Amino acid sequence: LNALLGDPVDPAFNPGDLVDGINIAGDKATLSAGRIEIGLSYIFDPGAFSDNNLSNYPFNPNDALLGLFYLVEEDITPAVIYSAAGQLYSIDATYLAPGWSVSDFHILCTTPAECTPTRAIAFDSLGNLYIEDTTNDESGQIDILKLDASSGYRTSSTFALYNTAYKGATGLGFDGLGSLYVSERSTDGDAGIIRKIDVATQMLLGDVMSFANHRPTGVDADSSGNVFYSGRRESNRTWGKLFQIDSSLIRTELSASTAATGMALDDSGNIFISTPKRTDLPLLSNSIYMFRSSDVSLLNPVLIATFDARGGELTFDDDGNLYMVGEDKITIIKLSPDDTDADGLWDYVDNCVLEHNTAQRDTDGDGYGNFCDPDLNQDLIVNVADLALLKSVFFRPDPDADLNGDGVVNVADLAIMKKFFFKAPGPSGLNP
Repeated sequence: LNALLGDPVDPAFNPGDLVDGINIAGDKATLSAGRIEIGLSYIFDPGAFSDNNLSNYPFNPNDALLGLFYLVEEDITPAVIYSAAGQLYSIDATYLAPGWSVSDFHILCTTPAECTPTRAIAFDSLGNLYIEDTTNDESGQIDILKLDASSGYRTSSTFALYNTAYKGATGLGFDGLGSLYVSERSTDGDAGIIRKIDVATQMLLGDVMSFANHRPTGVDADSSGNVFYSGRRESNRTWGKLFQIDSSLIRTELSASTAATGMALDDSGNIFISTPKRTDLPLLSNSIYMFRSSDVSLLNPVLIATFDARGGELTFDDDGNLYMVGEDKITIIKLSPDDTDADGLWDYVDNCVLEHNTAQRDTDGDGYGNFCDPDLNQDLIVNVADLALLKSVFFRPDPDADLNGDGVVNVADLAIMKKFFFKAPGPSGLNP
């Protein structure tokens, strides 16, 4: 392997390592020290497996997230193959909503021996990452680790450790009030519990609520003391609901038919969910959807992204980025929203995506901010009919025609209308 990678070579790179951060071009992947061939037709030794036959491969190809394997072959003596076969974990977006970008964020291990797989992730206000160590599943303990941002998430320490009768954690969520919520599942997947940890003392405060007929698959909380979680059943995998537990511990069913593998809240109270790998459910599989806070009945899900593999728990950082842990439990991807007009509002919550309008005035309540909505008669086109309406209230304090919000309809508002003439209002992230 070292001969292949060149001289000098990083001595920390060992056969069997999972390679993080390589660049693939065609059938070759380049590292700073050399080259790795990519393909399915290398042979370890006679009888191991024939060309393109992965039946004896250490990884199950049906579980491969990318369907790509790398095999390192020593160039000089092709019969000698070092044990550097591995799997490149990746989650690729097959659809991404306008105003969003996706990138790989972190892999929780560089070698199988160093892996700390997790189902649950959360960020604190300093950007530190919290995960639950799934190697403790069925051990009778929940071990929540803190990965320090300053170390590139390579340095970890135990944040909280407590006893449990459940299998393991499924979600983590900070409420901004000094508490961390942990959702857990039973071994059979049909029961669970949500607990509360005091961040300052790192001690378990107690149980929020237990569930006898479903498990929570993700949890988050807001600064008003409300806890939100997604629930599923292992015995009926098409069953799924979203719930809210208020500060008085009264539970409300938010959605009766939404199966989610994870969930998170943004700062505006919008609910984001990830969907399972199933085609017999109302929502697309392997996807992230958003329910707007204004959608009280959760009847209008907005598709944010679709992937070529199932995702799990979701979380936001304080900068508004959304993260999802992969099905492999070691890959974390990052979805970043755009702020095209640099007004401090992400495009998906901005009622004028291209106009700097921090006030977000929308006096007619149509989802378009006044600053980009000279469509006064709401026929979705700005024309002479709107001009006539504007003229009829000129020099008056008409709220809808006062496009710039200075309290009076005047030439400044006329200038805004002129810019939109024969165009549609918007664009708006609230009414795309």
